[in-house]
Amino acid sequence: MKASTSIVCFTMASVLVGEVSANVLEETVVTATRREVNLQDTGISVSAFTGAELDQLNITDTDQLTLVTPGLMFQNGGGAPLVGLVSIRGVSQNDFAGHIESPNPLYIDEVYQPSITTNSIKMYDLSQVEVLRGPQGTLYGRNATGGLIHLVTNKPTDELEGYLDVSAGDYNYYTAEGVVSGPLTDSISGRLALIGIRGLQIEWLKYS
Repeated sequence: MKASTSIVCFTMASVLVGEVSANVLEETVVTATRREVNLQDTGISVSAFTGAELDQLNITDTDQLTLVTPGLMFQNGGGAPLVGLVSIRGVSQNDFAGHIESPNPLYIDEVYQPSITTNSIKMYDLSQVEVLRGPQGTLYGRNATGGLIHLVTNKPTDELEGYLDVSAGDYNYYTAEGVVSGPLTDSISGRLALIGIRGLQIEWLKYS
């Protein structure tokens, strides 16, 4: 009877170990503190998404980050000067003059975007998106009392690579997204990314 009990316990333990191993989360590396660290070791409330995850969720605009980020609200309608107004954890602004900076800034590769109208943009060719909640001080160069949004684009590669993604829809809707990346010289690499919407007009051109 004791031997039978031991076998059952051993089997149950093996099953539990297998379940735990299957549920182990992959390591997520973020740059919320201006250095690469594990998300679990970051003392900041962060929502981080890779470019592949955003593609799977079909999130292509910055205002759509509200669908996957707790405490984030994004004003995309209403006309200027309301377009691009960001609210994080209820912290926003009550004066919408064009020269007044938002308490929730947006950065692209650590470059500050001073106008809230530039917050409402298409997202593509991204390595990662991080939404930091809570006061950030001058971590990224200016005071952020509510939080911030940081878009990290893909970096140039050592090998030649690229892709072209074209789609079409109703009402003459067309989109095209393309990237070319690779070495320019023995010591310099470059990357060119572009996106076109409706008639393949370039909306955003990025190079690095």
